[in-house]
Amino acid sequence: MESSAEEYAAFEDKVKRTAYFDNLSPQVSESVIRTALDQFAVVRSVKFIPNYTGPTILPQCALVELDSAKKVKEVIA
Repeated sequence: MESSAEEYAAFEDKVKRTAYFDNLSPQVSESVIRTALDQFAVVRSVKFIPNYTGPTILPQCALVELDSAKKVKEVIA
């Protein structure tokens, strides 16, 4: 079983490898994001953040986990 410090270090590492994308068109899907970012890095996961406050035609946002923190900085720069 991992200690709290090890769990937190793993969480912190995952946060550093994750990019936040906002104002995405409602038509954007996971495959669109993967296709766009696979040119630059290996995409580990894509999670859309649901918008519970308005209609589905509003822009959406997503958390995208890449293979390294360095790649995240390159993608968002």
